[in-house]
Amino acid sequence: MEEFGYNTDPSQGVHILLESIINPKSSSNQKQIDKQILNDLEETSFLTENILSIIRQVPKLPKSMPRFPVDLSMINSQLDQINSQLKEISSSLNDLKQSS
Repeated sequence: MEEFGYNTDPSQGVHILLESIINPKSSSNQKQIDKQILNDLEETSFLTENILSIIRQVPKLPKSMPRFPVDLSMINSQLDQINSQLKEISSSLNDLKQSS
């Protein structure tokens, strides 16, 4: 939270609160408490908006789509095929590079 410019020291709010309990008639203490509460509310609002914007960016899976791949062996065999094709392409590129 410090990277957003907010004070992350919780003891500051605690000290202000304790001071207001000890000396409740001090208007400066009340002003500090009000200011701290407003700052906390602004920070909470800002962070909530950031969290909501991140959540909105996460794509939702269709209900019919399984959450787990059905056939991992099929996916593995396809990945093996792709890997062997990439090796062939790499070998061909190396051959071309050496011949030129």
